[in-house]
Amino acid sequence: MSLTLENTSSVEMRGRARKTLNVLSNFRNLLFIHLMLDVLAVLKALSLLFQRDNIVISAAKNGL
Repeated sequence: MSLTLENTSSVEMRGRARKTLNVLSNFRNLLFIHLMLDVLAVLKALSLLFQRDNIVISAAKNGL
């Protein structure tokens, strides 16, 4: 009984993994992920700049 349940679960997991792979392999999704990596790099730098002590907006503008 548990072997059948285990195989069913494994088949479902493989199906979800295959669907996820197909979605992530889609060209438009790859372009979007690449864009997000670029955006997140800039946001990381901005976040670190604002985390400094005694920062004001004008100094943040000059710091970028």
